[in-house]
Amino acid sequence: MPSELPTPKNVIVTQDPAELPPYPLNPPVRSPLKRTGQGLRFVILQQPTKSGKDKVYTIPDALGAGGDTQIGESRKSRVMPPGQTAIPPGAPNDKCDFDNPPEGVDRKMLEVDNIKPFGPMVHKLVYSRRHIEKLREIKPDDLPDAVAQFYEIAGNGCRTFGAIFDGLAVGMNFGEYLRSGASQRHLHYQVAGISPATYNPGDRLGALCQAYRSVHHGEDYLSDYEEALVAANLVVARASNGQAFAFAPISPRFKGEVQIMLTRREGQNGHILDTTPQEREALGELQYILLRRLDWLGCVALNQLWYMTRFSTANTFGQRLIVSICPRTSIMAQYELLGYSVIDMMPWEAAATLRAAESLYFGLRP
Repeated sequence: MPSELPTPKNVIVTQDPAELPPYPLNPPVRSPLKRTGQGLRFVILQQPTKSGKDKVYTIPDALGAGGDTQIGESRKSRVMPPGQTAIPPGAPNDKCDFDNPPEGVDRKMLEVDNIKPFGPMVHKLVYSRRHIEKLREIKPDDLPDAVAQFYEIAGNGCRTFGAIFDGLAVGMNFGEYLRSGASQRHLHYQVAGISPATYNPGDRLGALCQAYRSVHHGEDYLSDYEEALVAANLVVARASNGQAFAFAPISPRFKGEVQIMLTRREGQNGHILDTTPQEREALGELQYILLRRLDWLGCVALNQLWYMTRFSTANTFGQRLIVSICPRTSIMAQYELLGYSVIDMMPWEAAATLRAAESLYFGLRP
């Protein structure tokens, strides 16, 4: 039965689960990206629910690091009432621990050791010199300095700890606590060390890149993914120097999720120490652009996660550094804990909104 869902020309909707290409990992992982003699396609699985009275669209995580995205019209406006998922209006703000910057440090962003660390060897907080608790208060030169400090923290960690310091876990909790988990209402990143025994979400993406290359005789998964994103009109912004681009992922885990990927294909490009100064500038610039657009859409809470290779990885399979920015409009529930991300927005509609140049399909205000 043909789908009634209007899609970009390179997106196929099918009711046959076998159409989703599997890749030989243990356990096997499926990808929405399908390479055929007709070119690159994204495959979306349409499945019935409610005794055939409704439909849900299933998309495997294109990064291979999570489970499935489930998109259904019946999930529209899945936002909990204010007061249940947000700090009640008018709640007094506690004194911010970051409001007394150190003397003699002339930087937009500052770093401090986390007083309750849970990252091995290194656990830093990189935070804004100015008190920032709303996205609209961020300025263009704030975030590039944060990215520069991630590079410095990584280099210092390698010099101090040697080979046992095997990478960085970088992310952000921002906004309302019960949605984002932000323990401080002040813009800050968490930067933690990774040892050889520490879980790293970028490993799964690397395994998918290797499996894809094996199946398709040396082809590059993320280069093909980039080409398919462009064909599906999912790109939402490009850095002014061309070193990175932002896109609505084909398999969003949160409504309005947007990701950033470096564009360089030659050489290793998988972790922060691989990056050039121009690439770090591009990562900071695009974060600023995207956070301001999300603010315009009414975003009041978000999480951010960086997918990177380990420092020890011989990245011969084209894995690139990817940043995921996830707006949060509801708390995590049972289905998400099982590995299914539940949203109500098709990715090409989200991309149109995030470009801020076409009809608005959604808002993020409670």
